[in-house]
Amino acid sequence: MPAASPGPTTIPVQSAPTSTLEPLADSSAPPTHSFDPNFCPLTGLPVEGIDWSQRRAILVQIGNSPPERPQSELALADVVCEDLSEGGITRFSAVYLCRDATHIGPVRSGRLVNLENVPMLNAIFVHVGASDGVLARLHASEVNQAKFDEYVGDPGITRITVRQPPFNAYTSTELIRSLARERGWLPGTQTTVLKFSDTTPSGGSPAAQIDLPIRPGVTDVSYAYDGTTGAYLRSMGGFPHADLSTGKPLSAANVLVIYAAHTQTDIIEDSLGSRSVHIDLAGGGRAQLLRDGQVYEGAWSRPDVHAFFELKDTSGSSLLLKPGVTWIQIVPTDFAVVIR
Repeated sequence: MPAASPGPTTIPVQSAPTSTLEPLADSSAPPTHSFDPNFCPLTGLPVEGIDWSQRRAILVQIGNSPPERPQSELALADVVCEDLSEGGITRFSAVYLCRDATHIGPVRSGRLVNLENVPMLNAIFVHVGASDGVLARLHASEVNQAKFDEYVGDPGITRITVRQPPFNAYTSTELIRSLARERGWLPGTQTTVLKFSDTTPSGGSPAAQIDLPIRPGVTDVSYAYDGTTGAYLRSMGGFPHADLSTGKPLSAANVLVIYAAHTQTDIIEDSLGSRSVHIDLAGGGRAQLLRDGQVYEGAWSRPDVHAFFELKDTSGSSLLLKPGVTWIQIVPTDFAVVIR
């Protein structure tokens, strides 16, 4: 995949103070499982033989700069969030609950958005460090109650020799679950349950392709609808975005575009002076859901930090996901998404 020399991001952000710390959760609350155990809560697909008393979502922070590609076992995640990091690159938060993965990576450092998406999915967080400012906020938040960070000496990461550091950190669901079991982190206080329907909703418009020109040549993302499989196939930089573990393009039953305010903070992320981006995922905003070759305009809302995105169409009715994998693209409120 072609790489471009470093340059400024094409996404405008405004300067703003660093975000406030998140409150600690009540870890003594009893576990709750209000879902059909025969279906995966994050995909709506049938599952067999899962002991939910020993399961909890695992959110792994995965890099997406050119040296980190191709990533491994993103294809096995139930949900993947992609958001702007800094310098025009993006990072993935890959969530594993119902499928096992043995070689996930490359695992990279945390970002401010993890203060939102980890509690949102009641997940165990796996990462390798963070900038000082982000790390302080992670340690002061409820995220710190269930996370593995190699930077501070936590186990859970394996370093491979075929890639150079820092792009050689990998993990597996079996290893993380085993370690989490030892620490009493399974299954957590609740299980996030997404809402699904096999029926294609009415009121959509044709959507054969969606283009997200984040940074041309580096992180310009596209999804093209494949009518044969009923999924959207992902590309980056004009090339199929293949998973190293399968060699096949990544695909999604749903592409959910979340529009949210992005602001620069005073946190320095690298030696170039790039500043950390705060993404406001509290409250609500515009949303677009692509499924079944259609796009649906609507809005998202989150009443609190533990809530997943509640989706409504323009009439106020619930927007339901198609059973399958969901990719969530978080973009600024004025970002020019092209759907055709």
